[in-house]
Amino acid sequence: MGGVTAATRWASRAQFFCAGFIFATWGVHVPTVKAHYGIDEAQLGLAMLAAGAGAMFGLTSAGRWIGRHGPRRVAGICGCIYALLLAGLIAMPGYAALLGLLAAFGLVTSVFDVSINTEAAQLELHGDTPLMSGMHGMFSLGGMAGAASGSAALAAGL
Repeated sequence: MGGVTAATRWASRAQFFCAGFIFATWGVHVPTVKAHYGIDEAQLGLAMLAAGAGAMFGLTSAGRWIGRHGPRRVAGICGCIYALLLAGLIAMPGYAALLGLLAAFGLVTSVFDVSINTEAAQLELHGDTPLMSGMHGMFSLGGMAGAASGSAALAAGL
């Protein structure tokens, strides 16, 4: 396929799956985070705003970082950090630390998203088959898997 191997396409699909999985896992655990920190709806809204502010910074910087380091490298680094930040959501010592973590989470989420989409666009450009809709289908599949496994974990008391 024009120099694009099946393994490369599947690696990119896996990144989209992971992005959807992590995003949905965060969504399932928003009430857990709220309860863990004992925050009200206004404080939760501020925490969500921190994630949005981080995402805006990430979106305005992603092109420069990806241009400098390449989408594959940026996606690999951000994907690992993204998963670690998700794991840290209930490990922060307090609400202020949660705000910082969510700002970082938003930043990394947005840069990861831009980098995997850039990588997929490059694969599509160098191959002879449209790939982007399938990549986003994998994001949705990952979202369903993340929501299902997160819900099952909560139901099991984890």
